[in-house]
Amino acid sequence: MNSQPRDTGFFTESLSSRDPELFGAMTQPYLEEYKPEPRLVELAKAGPGMKFFRGKGCPACNQTGYLGRIAIHEMLGINDRIRSVLAHDCDLAALRKAARDTGMMTLREDGLAKVKQGITTIDELLRIAV
Repeated sequence: MNSQPRDTGFFTESLSSRDPELFGAMTQPYLEEYKPEPRLVELAKAGPGMKFFRGKGCPACNQTGYLGRIAIHEMLGINDRIRSVLAHDCDLAALRKAARDTGMMTLREDGLAKVKQGITTIDELLRIAV
């Protein structure tokens, strides 16, 4: 089996050749609920009734409200449908549709899930995935 990537007209890059997108992870014990600016909620495409949190700060995080880092991911799993699109269509719109139809999450969606879980803030998400 050949492990070399086939040239499909798309830019191919090894996952290990670039750093993942990272943003600040909040310190869990010191969270407070807050209402972000409406434009931030709109930019993040957050649903109605979503609760937002931010770090209050503590000695461990030097009063920043963040401690450590967490990655957001956008990964395209290669299944039969994706393989077929790559082999035949090589059209970005077709690839994007097939990826979304088979459950791929975008960077923004993965980040928003972490915002919903209280892992990070909407501000940090928008800093990375606007």
